[in-house]
Amino acid sequence: KLQETISPRSSRCQTGYRAVARYEPSEVHIAGGQPVIMAGGDYYEVFPTDEATLVALVGDASGHGLKACMSIITMHTLGRMLGTSRFDDTSSFVGEINSMLCSNSIVQSGGGFITLLYLVMDTQAHRASWTSAGHPPALHWHLGQRGWAIDNARGMALGVIDDAEFTPSRGRLRPGEALMFYTDGVIESADQDLDEGIDWLRHAALQAVETRGFAGMPKRVLKKVPRGDDDRAMLVLERQPLTSPE
Repeated sequence: KLQETISPRSSRCQTGYRAVARYEPSEVHIAGGQPVIMAGGDYYEVFPTDEATLVALVGDASGHGLKACMSIITMHTLGRMLGTSRFDDTSSFVGEINSMLCSNSIVQSGGGFITLLYLVMDTQAHRASWTSAGHPPALHWHLGQRGWAIDNARGMALGVIDDAEFTPSRGRLRPGEALMFYTDGVIESADQDLDEGIDWLRHAALQAVETRGFAGMPKRVLKKVPRGDDDRAMLVLERQPLTSPE
């Protein structure tokens, strides 16, 4: 039930944009003949704040189970308390959330922290700003390159240093291009480091796009991830191809 309080029912976008996402828990138990998703710390959300602004978040709380779930619910709640008027400046928003989490007892217990990738898209100018707080790098599907480029945005995880500084990345999406955000459960395993995991993801996602496009891509990619002890979440934000010249 806790997980359901922050699980998005839909991924709403303005006309011309589409978000596809997938969350897979590390634990699913059977109760009364029905699958029950156990609480975890991975989280994503997509929502418009006005007719031209789209917000996307992917977060991951350290640890597993109830503690991780409570931490991510805390971040979600604090973000909504700041209000939509503060959403546009991604680095300032992440900085304020970080300051709040540094003094939050739920997150701080046991040395906890949260990684976050927070994006704001201007759906009329088609320009995006995103800020990473210790999160795996975003991947950008470039039409000209026919592949996923790695964004170099970096930053300290949330809840670690009160005065941490965050620097945004910026980019523009052309028709048919996309941004991909994901949690470390997608790329991390005992037999490969994160760089190898990112290379694997770029290759798997390239194959997924070339065979069937972006629709349903997170589900198809996550099916290839070896089952481990970590939750997994993936979000792909696509600017849809134009039906007529721009």
